[in-house]
Amino acid sequence: MLGAAVPVAVVCNLLRLVVTALLFLSVDADFAVRFFHDFAGWTMMPLAVGLLLGLLALLSRLSISDKHPLRER
Repeated sequence: MLGAAVPVAVVCNLLRLVVTALLFLSVDADFAVRFFHDFAGWTMMPLAVGLLLGLLALLSRLSISDKHPLRER
């Protein structure tokens, strides 16, 4: 999980930059700057936590449990 923190941060920042660039192209530049600074900054953390929790769920499904039905007595 610790090793996944950097790629998750890069993906979140890349997504924020892409959305902001699209706003610069299609909407007013002032709105894009406000969006970039305020809203996108606030939504990056929940997105990153969600990605890390999704990775944790995926890794927990891939791991093998120590309990085996034949060993339980």
